[in-house]
Amino acid sequence: MLQDILQIIVSGASIGATYGLVGLGVVFLWLTISRINFANISSAMLAAYLFYTFYTLANLGFFLSFVFSVAIIALYGLGLRTFIYEPIRKRGGGRLEFVVATLMLCTFWLNLIIVTYGALPKPFPPVFGGSQDFVSLGGIRIPT
Repeated sequence: MLQDILQIIVSGASIGATYGLVGLGVVFLWLTISRINFANISSAMLAAYLFYTFYTLANLGFFLSFVFSVAIIALYGLGLRTFIYEPIRKRGGGRLEFVVATLMLCTFWLNLIIVTYGALPKPFPPVFGGSQDFVSLGGIRIPT
């Protein structure tokens, strides 16, 4: 019973940390440009699926998959700024236009990922060698 509770706590903490990082990105953007950017959330999702594609389907290895994913997302962010955010700002668009544009981008990428990869979670091979998908610490399984 105690082991199950600890397992739930560890799993919840790892998922919460991921959501926290995305939330920090939203807060950072709000503090710097006073706008809510829903495309930030889709950028994190897109980076994860790019890494998954490079690592599992293209077999590029961890380091190259990471570098390519980060580079593509950086170019994507630059494209968003150049072709979406700056034109809205230059035309006097307010917060509502910005939110609608970023929400549209988030919806577009979410649906494209669902069509491409499906809506179910994807199995991911171990990153740090070995054949185990988990590290056991006192009976608590932590995903690698």
